[in-house]
Amino acid sequence: MFFRTETIHLRRGGQQLSIGCEAEDATTIVVDADDVELAPTHWVYRSFRHHSAKTHAAGCANCRDGAGKKGGGGTVSGEWLPFYRLEDAMVAAETLAPERHSICNMCIGEYRKLGSGR
Repeated sequence: MFFRTETIHLRRGGQQLSIGCEAEDATTIVVDADDVELAPTHWVYRSFRHHSAKTHAAGCANCRDGAGKKGGGGTVSGEWLPFYRLEDAMVAAETLAPERHSICNMCIGEYRKLGSGR
């Protein structure tokens, strides 16, 4: 079996970025930067019931890229809001719930188990 190099070209303005990898068939794919949609890196859960907002990393077990613990996304009691920078997510959480905003201790903060004696 022979492998050939597959190259993906990303164009932004006059610049071009090439990403190469090994593939069975040699293929060139050209993608404009405007067509690339990046995934959010952080999410804010806004709770309507508790009048609070909490910032999570996208890969957090509580967040699951905005799907939540049960995988359904937003519910009647709250909504998930996507952000592409931690700083933007934290500012949004503070704006949404000035008195009750926080970060998730499991994914961003320091997680401590109860009764561990610290």
